Amino acid sequence: MKKHTIIIICIAVTMIVTNCTILPWVQDINNIRDWVTIPGDGNEYRYETRTKYYSEDSWHDLSDFTIEITDIDEKSDAILIETKYNDSNNRDYIIIDKDENLIAYSEDEYIDEDNDFIILKTPIEVGNKWYNDDYDFEIDKIGESMEVEAGTYNDCIVIIYTSNNANGEIWYSPSVGTYIYDDYELDSGYHSIVELKQIRTD
Repeated sequence: MKKHTIIIICIAVTMIVTNCTILPWVQDINNIRDWVTIPGDGNEYRYETRTKYYSEDSWHDLSDFTIEITDIDEKSDAILIETKYNDSNNRDYIIIDKDENLIAYSEDEYIDEDNDFIILKTPIEVGNKWYNDDYDFEIDKIGESMEVEAGTYNDCIVIIYTSNNANGEIWYSPSVGTYIYDDYELDSGYHSIVELKQIRTD
């Protein structure tokens, strides 16, 4: 059997085993560091929020908001990315936990799985599920393309989340290092979309 035929078979087997979900740079689906790009200190992410009720025909554009990276602290067990919302003095954190292999949004430097928002958890594969903050999460798709005002991203992981009275869909981009789109609905008829408009780098 020729060498290139063996290579093709190996690639085919790999694609079948991984359900064709592994992005090219990923070496280990169980290593959260393969699934996130660390932003630059001072980077700003500007988002736009639109809302409406089912009874309404048009969307309401709410004011934009900005998340600024104010500090990055790489520890042996975690990377703490300090953020500032708009011009407030409050600080929140994106925590990349190397031991637990997850990415969480937290109000402090420590992860509380009951209250903090865990946006991504290994293994990064379709069907992986976790529960926190009263929501059930599940990875629905990997390697999807999404166009938002900030650009087109072809590496998106689509995460669906549900609770007793709500459901949503997050589009997380490893190349951005955070989410670029969030579509959220309440059973009461409230519908909200958050979309990344611009990334400013120093």
